[in-house]
Amino acid sequence: MEPILEVRDLCVSYDGKPALSDVSAQLAPQRVCAIVGPSGCGKSTLVKSMNLLTDETPGARVQGERLLRGRSMASIPVTEVRRRVGLVFQTPTPFPFSIERNLSQVMRLHGMRDRHQIEERVVRLLETVGLYREVKGQIHKSARALSGGQMQRLCIARALAAEPEALLMDEPCSALDVRSTQVIEELIASLKERYAVALVTHNLAQARRLGDDALFLEEGRVVEAGPAARVLHEPARPETRAFLML
Repeated sequence: MEPILEVRDLCVSYDGKPALSDVSAQLAPQRVCAIVGPSGCGKSTLVKSMNLLTDETPGARVQGERLLRGRSMASIPVTEVRRRVGLVFQTPTPFPFSIERNLSQVMRLHGMRDRHQIEERVVRLLETVGLYREVKGQIHKSARALSGGQMQRLCIARALAAEPEALLMDEPCSALDVRSTQVIEELIASLKERYAVALVTHNLAQARRLGDDALFLEEGRVVEAGPAARVLHEPARPETRAFLML
């Protein structure tokens, strides 16, 4: 099965200090790739590099190949890469607008103009993330009035508004309570039916629950990668076993 997104021999450094070294990884359609490893090992840098966000960081140097459907991202306009590869951050970051405008603005940015179509799609997206029943009748109120879990689901809906092929999630539950985390996990499990998903997480139980594939990073290098059932339960490398405390 052709990967949606692939990096080959990816190296990233900040002001000369290596963050990733010779990293190769793939995101396959309809699968969640759980990315795990100790703090500072390069997990966030990896997902940010997958939609070219690292390239805009002052002092960053990026080398290696990044491919989207087999095509080098270097040959694809950045705006197209960002549309096709959505990114959800650790801390919910809704725009300081209404709930509705957080979504409709993305649609207009990518060429949708019909007001009726936009209104219908706003509702569908809110339904997709399980938010519509909670905010029905309030979608023109500020998104900043939502709870943390609701804001994160809105940010996921905003990423989906661009109709991406892959969804990168950088610790999307780390700032949420147990119930909100459960809701987001159920959402991730449903989203993989339509998208390739990368999930950075410090929560190993979450990685085991959601991961179809797994990637273990340490000191900016890939130590072990493969099916999550093997990497997270019966790893081959002693470094992985030590990290997982197996």
